[in-house]
Amino acid sequence: MQYKYITRYRISQDQYAEISESCESKTLQKVTIHKGINVPIVKNLVVLGQVKKAVNIDECGTFLELYTDTDGIERISRANFCRERLCSVCSWRRQSRFIATTEPALQKIDIETSGRAKYIFITFTMKNCRGKDLSAAITQLLKAWDGISRRKPFSK
Repeated sequence: MQYKYITRYRISQDQYAEISESCESKTLQKVTIHKGINVPIVKNLVVLGQVKKAVNIDECGTFLELYTDTDGIERISRANFCRERLCSVCSWRRQSRFIATTEPALQKIDIETSGRAKYIFITFTMKNCRGKDLSAAITQLLKAWDGISRRKPFSK
């Protein structure tokens, strides 16, 4: 394996576009673009008084260790990511992981249904409940799902 170390990776708002274009590493280009998106987020968090979160996001991805796979794919082996919900770099990585885990399952469904399947993304929300009311809350959610799945447009 071939390792590349990039340490104290810092850019300003003005530089991130030109750096992302001049860099030969696709992974580093993507991280650079997302770090540039983080700059206004950090400024707004400082104004709101959330300095610790702002520092975490600002320091996110300042150390990256990249390696080239045997297939020639460049991957991040070690890095210091903040895992904050507002961080653009961490959100991009979270989304990539989600896509990587769900895409094979969706492709299998497409193959089994010959492309006739349609996908629906539903999020049910409700107020938090106490532990003793959890069973009733789950029953209520399942009843809502049952009501939706019995409608004519859903069954088609």
